Amino acid sequence: MRIPKEALLPYLGEDFHLEPLKPKSTIRINERKAPIKQKPTVEKLITKSGRLYKLYTAPTSENEEMQRIRKSVDSLKKLSCIPNIVAAESTFILAEYVDGEFPEFKSPDFVSAFARAAAAYHNLNKNDLDAKDFWDSNLVPSVKYLQQEHLIDLSVSKKIDTFSSRHLPPVFLSAFTYGDLTPQNFIVGVDGQLRLIDLGGFIDNTVIDLPLYSYHLAPLLDDMNFQRQYLNAGGPNQMYDHKIILRLIAVIDSAAAAHQGFKFIHYSRFRKRRSRKQLIKRLVATIKELVD
Repeated sequence: MRIPKEALLPYLGEDFHLEPLKPKSTIRINERKAPIKQKPTVEKLITKSGRLYKLYTAPTSENEEMQRIRKSVDSLKKLSCIPNIVAAESTFILAEYVDGEFPEFKSPDFVSAFARAAAAYHNLNKNDLDAKDFWDSNLVPSVKYLQQEHLIDLSVSKKIDTFSSRHLPPVFLSAFTYGDLTPQNFIVGVDGQLRLIDLGGFIDNTVIDLPLYSYHLAPLLDDMNFQRQYLNAGGPNQMYDHKIILRLIAVIDSAAAAHQGFKFIHYSRFRKRRSRKQLIKRLVATIKELVD
């Protein structure tokens, strides 16, 4: 969908031109069955005076990702790690364009900056979520699916039930979280500040902090510098208090999703260069290791 200039000029106050931005590479799982959803087009907008913006344009007014971003705008504006959002309409979003470099994930500067950013967005829209209801609604169907597909047997299923009854807390904290933690989504601006540059990864009412179980950032959970700075910045300590059960949830959910052909952030920490068959085998083995 092409946005007419007249719709953008009130926000910019001057003429502009657009340049395409190179799309990020996507992870594709062998024999994928899940449909690939159409994503917003992203372009660089350059005004006559040289100001830079990023323009997200929805393929249709009913685009799911665009609707999710628009619903999150009020929360996004509270985060210092998010580029300034100039406009959020039904068919387009106009945000500040951040120039800079991709960070080195293992550097102390990144660990410190990400700890503060994670604490900030985990403290937005926090709610108590009944852990047993969450397990019954989201994980029990996945466990049954794995059993029906003969990926686990009845004995493993019973061990999962026993494990959950021992480790499930009364409540989980759900909050505004980020579910697409990959290197391409971070940038260090020329001002030295860490920015999340892909707005499409934010999800409301997500259990803290399943999204951190990703291949790139999961090691940060065990980094004492990250843990100290995250907690000092006011981050909820759920991910440390309930780390074992959260990991089991992520792996069960991911095994079911992988078998169905979905690309799923939770299991990207296990992906590496494995084929889909190898990936599922590794996830199932991890489930057994966790509950034994």
